Amino acid sequence: MKLSERKQLDEIPDTNKECFCATVATIVGFEKDTNWYYNSCKSCNKKVDYEGGGRYWCIKCDSHVKSASPRCKVTVSVEDDSGSASFVMFDREVFQVIQISAMDLKDNLLKDGKGDSFPEELQMLLERNFLFRIQISKYNLDQDWDKFTVVRLSDDEDLIKKFLDVNEVAQDNDVEIESTNNTNTPSTEKKKDPTPVICNSEDFIEGTITPQKRPLEEATSDGNVGETSSVQRSTNRKKVVIKMEKK
Repeated sequence: MKLSERKQLDEIPDTNKECFCATVATIVGFEKDTNWYYNSCKSCNKKVDYEGGGRYWCIKCDSHVKSASPRCKVTVSVEDDSGSASFVMFDREVFQVIQISAMDLKDNLLKDGKGDSFPEELQMLLERNFLFRIQISKYNLDQDWDKFTVVRLSDDEDLIKKFLDVNEVAQDNDVEIESTNNTNTPSTEKKKDPTPVICNSEDFIEGTITPQKRPLEEATSDGNVGETSSVQRSTNRKKVVIKMEKK
């Protein structure tokens, strides 16, 4: 079972291991010192370098490409009751919320004669409360890099409430979330580390994005590191299982 540890924003910088974690926070602003998009290879979606003459070079594919597609890479400032942090939202997560592609955002700017200005449509992200699943990567740890990648998000109010409510029992117990349609016997394995909340990203975080339904689920295998095993150690603490019905 792959798990995500719940963290408040002020706890994230103190993390000293590669992992995925879940947190609830509100997007309050943008960091505009970097561009809101990057040109990507149509084969692998990785960033390409423009060489002039309409040609791009993709390092991952180790080849020239004749054209490139813009993909969102938006750095947002988020806040919760404990503090603030910087998260990086890529193309899939941005599109989930605003339902406008990076290509359309760029085309709208060109039509309005605004070139590479910051798209007004991205303002739809502001003052929105989300349940985020973020990655704390090897790069974050090795480079002391304080911008963390969002791998899934949900704004489902019921889901966020359930996620926050389990913290009340987490002070004395390990909390694990499972769906009611899971026919497997819940694991009796106990936890050693005093983690506030452990949540199953596949069974628990099954929320929606307004207006489009999207799950906060497992990250795809495009370079993301696996979950660490530290949440699978044993302890004598009681585990509380909170069941959520899948829709």
